[in-house]
Amino acid sequence: MQLTQSFRRTLAVAFVGSVLGCGSDSGSQRSGDDFAVAADEDGEKERDAGSKKDGKVTKPSETGKTDGGTKPVTPDDGTNKCAGIRQDAPPASGGVDVIFLIDTSGSMLHAITQVQENMAAFVQNFEGTAADTRVVVITGADPAAGTPVAGDTDKYRFIPSGVDSGALFTVALAQYGAYEDFLRPSATTMFVMVTDDEDFLPPAEFRSAMEAQLGHSFIQHAIASEDVNGLPCISEAQAWNPLCATPIPAVCAAAAIGRNYYQLADDTGGVKQSICKADWVPVFDELRAAVIEAVPLPCSYPLANASTATLDPEKVQVVYTPSGGDDDEFPRANTQDACGTKNGWYYDNNDSPTTIQLCPTACETVAAGGTLDVAFGCPPIFVM
Repeated sequence: MQLTQSFRRTLAVAFVGSVLGCGSDSGSQRSGDDFAVAADEDGEKERDAGSKKDGKVTKPSETGKTDGGTKPVTPDDGTNKCAGIRQDAPPASGGVDVIFLIDTSGSMLHAITQVQENMAAFVQNFEGTAADTRVVVITGADPAAGTPVAGDTDKYRFIPSGVDSGALFTVALAQYGAYEDFLRPSATTMFVMVTDDEDFLPPAEFRSAMEAQLGHSFIQHAIASEDVNGLPCISEAQAWNPLCATPIPAVCAAAAIGRNYYQLADDTGGVKQSICKADWVPVFDELRAAVIEAVPLPCSYPLANASTATLDPEKVQVVYTPSGGDDDEFPRANTQDACGTKNGWYYDNNDSPTTIQLCPTACETVAAGGTLDVAFGCPPIFVM
């Protein structure tokens, strides 16, 4: 799935699909795994419709009519509503594979120490979140050695390799065969480049070659040397050293500004952090947040608890709201084949539906993050 949102933005991405009835006084109960559908005491009623222009849903018109579709809304007077069903869907649980490339040159001692101090906690801190995370580390010595993480072969893989300064992109490509089997085709893929130097391979060239191997896009995060008035940053950990007075000896500064790594982070929506920081806890905290935010919304919604008495298959509406964006109602398709390249949804079985399934393009669209609302009792827009 392609991820287009930038992780530098403040995203309200809970990656939660919610089942929203159009009324505000529903009394349905939560189900941990399925949508528990209960009829409103007043039965199904029509409600004001929302007009839809250019893919955007606007407020209901005075007549309640629409030319192109409807959106789950609660009228101010509360009289017109759908079946009165309201419930949060379970949070999504999606895969994210993270590959660390850590420069093994002599000037990286401080950075390698910081990675060692934070790696085990980074891997373990995804427990209890929506992110099903696997971590690969490619460097000279295992940063998780001596911790339980090192023995967790289902979640963690260490690949011993020299990672020459300026060659992280090349090593990631060359070592692909050592971690290819550990990656999941349906998971989001992330690379974390940790270096105090610049890569000699242009970022666009690496991106093209890696996407060809993966078969899909990826996100790259950069923990690299930042530009400070045209010079590489100075390590905060060495700032106390009197040898670091002006003029600055090479030992006190990063080798080169990591422009290629920062450029690719910008291009793929990745995190950018300075390798010169003394405290790397915030660095790993931001990486952790980026991983969780990358978890895609689920692409199927079971209706196992819905009965024929309370669910009208012809009155189900699906609305996607991207993070910080406008509502977009997905039309219903008769079959998956009818989806084509459009955003939409379909039933697993039109005669006896048990699952709402997003079309392939819609599944990629919601991977960017946001909220999915499914309303029962609301007629959908056109059937594709």
